[in-house]
Amino acid sequence: MNSRLKKEKEYQIPFAGLKPGTYTYQFDLKGPFFGDRQSTDISDADMHVTLTLDRLETMMTLRFDFKGWVELTCDRCADLYKQEMDGSRKLIVKLADEAEELSDELVTIHRDESELDVSGYLYEFAALLLPIKREHPVGENGQNLCDPEVLKVLDSLAIQETEKPVDERWAALKQLK
Repeated sequence: MNSRLKKEKEYQIPFAGLKPGTYTYQFDLKGPFFGDRQSTDISDADMHVTLTLDRLETMMTLRFDFKGWVELTCDRCADLYKQEMDGSRKLIVKLADEAEELSDELVTIHRDESELDVSGYLYEFAALLLPIKREHPVGENGQNLCDPEVLKVLDSLAIQETEKPVDERWAALKQLK
């Protein structure tokens, strides 16, 4: 058995024999989990995921609760930093005659399936929790934690706004304030 298939086995949830009820699963997502998927955003990680599966006769509701950190590249200084992660996502899985993805939160799988591979959902949902603007967090004293050398260069390249002369026709209107 190749190592990728063996590794992915830990993300398979056998649901065929489960009676209706609530079940809890725990996953630890580290750097190699994201590296195996060739993630360009996440260079390292330490996230704990609690998956709560609510099993019904013809469907399952899965709640993914993420807590931990990921290492990202700062958009401002291009240095690596740790981004705290804390969030939840929900997925509804229905058993049907045909497998299809109906929306981001609703999928159907064939009723003859016996296991659900959640590795793709773990990756996608973790990616959805990433901030759009990725910058070092502000320090306890309010100081910027970006690389100071890069900040100096950025400050020197900033466009300096100069006071533009006001058209005389508009000067009278400005005095009406």
